[in-house]
Amino acid sequence: MPVTPLHFGVLAPVNHFAPGKVSNPAFIAVNILLDLTAITEVISGVPQGPWHPPETHSFLGSCISALIVIALAILWSKRKKALIYGAFLGAWSHVILDMLCHPEMQPFYPLLPGNPFYTGRMDLVNQAMMVLLAWWMFQGTRFYRVKVR
Repeated sequence: MPVTPLHFGVLAPVNHFAPGKVSNPAFIAVNILLDLTAITEVISGVPQGPWHPPETHSFLGSCISALIVIALAILWSKRKKALIYGAFLGAWSHVILDMLCHPEMQPFYPLLPGNPFYTGRMDLVNQAMMVLLAWWMFQGTRFYRVKVR
């Protein structure tokens, strides 16, 4: 799912069943960091390399990205645990969703080559994530409507 907000749909059930336990900004930041190559290419039009490089789109690489987000945000966050949960949940869910949809993913890089979890069912995963994304957006608008009142 390159350069889509569909990854954010994971936050809908998390926010519903564990409200306030996961930092949404940390979750979003790590997802953007993981797709930075693709985002840069789309904006600039200049090829930047593969959109799912194993250095970022593996469990090891995504953990490093999560640690970068945590290191940058820890000074400003009052909710340290939520920040850590949000960054790691964002990193791991990003890899899990992408490994189901993209054959070039290498989730266990550098230990194992290839992607044994590729299903070729990107349309099904995207449809499920669209529903969750809509739910998450509804949660956000409801939260801000209540806060404004």
